[in-house]
Amino acid sequence: MARKKKAQIKTTSQIAQIWGVSSKTIIDWRKKWLAPAYLKYGSFDMVVAHRLYIENIIAPQFECNEESGSITESKRKKEKALAEKAQLQVKGLRESLVHRSQPLEWIGELVAEAKKVFRGIPRKIAPGIYGKEIREIEGIIEDEIKAALRKLARPESSNHA
Repeated sequence: MARKKKAQIKTTSQIAQIWGVSSKTIIDWRKKWLAPAYLKYGSFDMVVAHRLYIENIIAPQFECNEESGSITESKRKKEKALAEKAQLQVKGLRESLVHRSQPLEWIGELVAEAKKVFRGIPRKIAPGIYGKEIREIEGIIEDEIKAALRKLARPESSNHA
C-alpha cells in the first residue's frame, strides 16, 4: 500500500515534465488553482493534481457556452474563420500580382530601347574612328558598347515601379 501511495506523489519538475510545461508554470498554477494538490517541499498528490489540471486546463478548452453552441458548431466556426483567412491571403496575393501582359510590355519597351541604343553606336563613333588603327577602333567600340549597356542597366525613367 505504501508503495502505491508513493507512486502518487510527484515533484514540481516531474509534474512539469508530465504536463509538458515549465516548473515555473507549475509554481504559478499552484498559486492559482493547484494548491489543493500541494503536499509539502515541492511535492504534489498526483491524483488530485490531475483532477485539478483537467478541471482548469483541459475542460475549458472543450466547454461550450450558449452563444457558441456545440463542439461541432465551434469546429464549423473555426473552419469558416480559417477559410476566410485563406481567402484574404489569396486576395492579398492577387493584388500584389501584375497582369500577365504587363511584363511583356515592359520587356518590349526594354528591347526597343536596347535596339535604339545599339543602332546609334555606329553613327556616334564613325567620325572618331576614321584613319585610326584597328586596335584603337576596337577599344572605342568596346567603350561605346559598355556605355550603352550601363545606360540600359539604369534607365532614366521607369514606369514599371
